[in-house]
Amino acid sequence: MEARRRAISLVLALLGLSTVLTGIALLALVPRAGQPARRPAWICVWLTAAGFVLMSCAMLVLWSYARGSARESVDSLKSMQVENTEEVVTNLRVQRHGFVNHLQVIYGLLQLGKIQKAQDYILSVSSDVLMGGAWPGLARYPELGALLGAKFMLAQAKGIDASCEVSANLDLLPVPPFKLATILGNLLDNAIDALTEYDGAKSIRLLVREAGGFVDFEVWDSGGPIPREVLTHLFQKGFTTKDGKGSGLGLFTSRHLAEELGGTIKVRTSTRGGNSFLVRLPRAGNAATKRGTGACSSTM
Repeated sequence: MEARRRAISLVLALLGLSTVLTGIALLALVPRAGQPARRPAWICVWLTAAGFVLMSCAMLVLWSYARGSARESVDSLKSMQVENTEEVVTNLRVQRHGFVNHLQVIYGLLQLGKIQKAQDYILSVSSDVLMGGAWPGLARYPELGALLGAKFMLAQAKGIDASCEVSANLDLLPVPPFKLATILGNLLDNAIDALTEYDGAKSIRLLVREAGGFVDFEVWDSGGPIPREVLTHLFQKGFTTKDGKGSGLGLFTSRHLAEELGGTIKVRTSTRGGNSFLVRLPRAGNAATKRGTGACSSTM
């Protein structure tokens, strides 16, 4: 944001100086009343040339800023993809280590002849694995299932109850896995961060459901209401409420990707508690696809 303000200030200064020099050059060409016309051509030429040079510099500054901003957006997207991939890899390593321990426990129980104990232990481990990311409704997107496993393990480590409910068929959803994982990963990170210091009940739900020719992905958290002054800036690039700890690119990137895919993203908050981020993405062949913008609303 600071770089943007500096670039705009520099452009305005260059354009203003260019306008002043061009105006002086034009006034020099106008004869004064009661005096013979004086046309210092070389002065006018130099002033006009200087004005055009300054204007060209302003255009160059704008072009450089736009190019740098685009590069920064691409770099931030790649960085988030790398972070999500690292979380998935870490989750798989943790699960692998845990499975070795589980196998040793089961083997020991069988060696001791504790068949019922071994069966009960296997059932408990199977339940943990299901909570770790094996959702049948996400079979088309195993990458998303792996990411959810990592995010939900992080949430549970912070005392946050996390769950996922899938009631939509994702077979006709033409969305690259890494983009969908980036969108939802950012929203889940936002919900986890919001609940980390929250004093009330802590829970997160991901709901995936049908919506006509669209599929809705809703990330709901039980945290306190989002202030109105924050709602209006939530999706702005660089905006963060984490006191310098955040990049301010998470929600901005999620909105950018959702719109790039022809979808929308909205946030709703209530003074009674609970916040909901709703991502709506079109199915393949949906002629009603429209590009939207992030929208915010609050209820009393």
